[in-house]
Amino acid sequence: MHNKIFRIAINTPFFGLFEYLPSVDSENISVGNIVKAKFKNREVFGVVHEVVKSPSISIEKLKPIVGIHENNLKLDEGYIKLISWVSKYYHYPIGQTYNHFLPKYIEKLNRKTKIKFEINEILLQKKSFKLSDEQKKIIKDIQQKNSKFSCNLISGVTGSGKTEIYKQIANKIIKENKQVLVLVPEINLIPQIKKEFQEIGTVVTRHSNMSEKEKYLSWHASIEKKNYIFVGTRSCSLLPFSNLGLIIVDEEHDLSYKQEDHLKYNARDLSIYSAQMKKIPIILGSATPSFETILNVKNKKYSEYKLNKRVKNLPLPKIELVNMINYKKDLLAPNTLKSMKVFLNNNDQVMLFINRRGYSPVVMCTKCSWIPRSPYNNIPMTYHKNSKLLICHHSGYSKKFNNCCPVCSSQDFAFIGKGTERIGEVISEDFKKNTWVRIDSDSFKKKGELDEIFKKVSENQFDILVGTQMLSKGHNFKNLSLVVVVDVDQRLYSPNLKALEHLAQLLIQVSGRAGRVNKRGKVLIQTNFPNNSDLQYLFKKGYDAWALKNLESRKKFTLPPYINTAIIRAKGKKESLLEKELLRAKETLPKNNVKVYGPMSSSLPKKGNEYNMYLMLQSKSKGAINKSLSFFTDNCKNLSKNNVKFSIDVDPVSDD
Repeated sequence: MHNKIFRIAINTPFFGLFEYLPSVDSENISVGNIVKAKFKNREVFGVVHEVVKSPSISIEKLKPIVGIHENNLKLDEGYIKLISWVSKYYHYPIGQTYNHFLPKYIEKLNRKTKIKFEINEILLQKKSFKLSDEQKKIIKDIQQKNSKFSCNLISGVTGSGKTEIYKQIANKIIKENKQVLVLVPEINLIPQIKKEFQEIGTVVTRHSNMSEKEKYLSWHASIEKKNYIFVGTRSCSLLPFSNLGLIIVDEEHDLSYKQEDHLKYNARDLSIYSAQMKKIPIILGSATPSFETILNVKNKKYSEYKLNKRVKNLPLPKIELVNMINYKKDLLAPNTLKSMKVFLNNNDQVMLFINRRGYSPVVMCTKCSWIPRSPYNNIPMTYHKNSKLLICHHSGYSKKFNNCCPVCSSQDFAFIGKGTERIGEVISEDFKKNTWVRIDSDSFKKKGELDEIFKKVSENQFDILVGTQMLSKGHNFKNLSLVVVVDVDQRLYSPNLKALEHLAQLLIQVSGRAGRVNKRGKVLIQTNFPNNSDLQYLFKKGYDAWALKNLESRKKFTLPPYINTAIIRAKGKKESLLEKELLRAKETLPKNNVKVYGPMSSSLPKKGNEYNMYLMLQSKSKGAINKSLSFFTDNCKNLSKNNVKFSIDVDPVSDD
């Protein structure tokens, strides 16, 4: 008679665990061990999630496990607790959740595998930095909370010295031989932050562009009880830290912290739970905090520390709205061109910001109005002039643009809208004497190429920068004095609930790149709607006042963050089948204190040859939504049913 039944998490869309009997050599196996097991006629790795005394099905149906992982890998109790919480909170199958947390390289490891982990311990010489009274007070207050959980928001103007506060607080944690986690929203910010933190300790980086072996090495480094500083993007929050003493989430408002496919977690929220579980402080930093964070401050759940002045009392940039109503055919207004020439003649750098890649987002035949659209989602394809390609940035589909209309054979096309390539073309024509560089995700494919460009920008090797939001966050270009936001109108009237909040954050962040060292910067924002009330209020009253005004409106109409939201998405090749399955789910979901809307088509109704529809659940009670979603997954058993693939998005940031 077996008195041990191993309940194992295996990487499948099933929402439960799989039961196995012990094998001959499984006496020392317990919760957390990585084991091999036979599953559907193949051997797979799984994690022992529970050990029970009796099976839930007939014991004759159970197989013994094959054996323990050859390297005897074992996850600790805290890591398993975090993974369990993520699986339950985001309603994602437990086996697939483990798979998301664990590096794939584990499957390649065996007793013969020799892993050499080396870190170049480059301790840079610490720069002398005179702290302001504001900074000193914040550092003192947060350091007093080192031995307990606290969530602390450091907000304030761009260029106010948040990074120096992070370093001072982290330095004390490092001296106590504990680990520090620093999250940044995008990969291109890692080199700059890494360099800053190398002044106080040894830095380990982690991000999606690393090889599977490199990801394993950073994962393994976090298990070691060494006082490393971990700097990375959202996946860095999934590491099994053995001795974490502090978490820092820089630019906490950034939507990049939310993963939009597979396990739809938010790294900021996961980090807050981790800090709570480990009883350590967490710092959220932002010049433009998210509405959720501002509400948590108002409700006294988080402590807020404000930085009202830039370092060395440098003035904030002057912001002007440029009316484009009479220049609809022009990419840059005459006043914009004039300002650019003034700053460039003064040996200052200029940034042109537009959040669109390519040459033109829409191409249209002038004779019959035909527009090339993606066959996967019917969305107009972006024209990339340099590569002569039409590309759908949602599905990745591309084809050559042959300059001939397939409907009427005309070769006369209109290029509607602006992209980074098109702006670059104007710069090449109007500023022949100046050097310039285009910075977007199309421009740099090779590893390290982008870092090299940012280095050259810092060394003033380029006069003009043209780019997307890759340029808007965290960068400190000392000679950059003029920022031009080429077009804001696309997001100004978007139906997406987060669009306006995101636009305001983007405008403040990109404005903050100007005049960060010893000159007052200037920001020009081109728009056809200069009298728009949101734009006027944002720049006259500031982000904090604008956010509070918008929060009052959200409260009045019971919109997030004053109500909790979750989405049940359905994807499949038959739209009618999606609607049928979602209607069936809607009818059976428990609706105690929960409102269910839909089925509705996503903002991208068709993507990758599949239709997308969803139900939206809303409630003032998180528990009520959780109950409804648990009912759905209990009855669904896995996320694939009748040729329909389901997914759940808790706290969504879009309906795509």
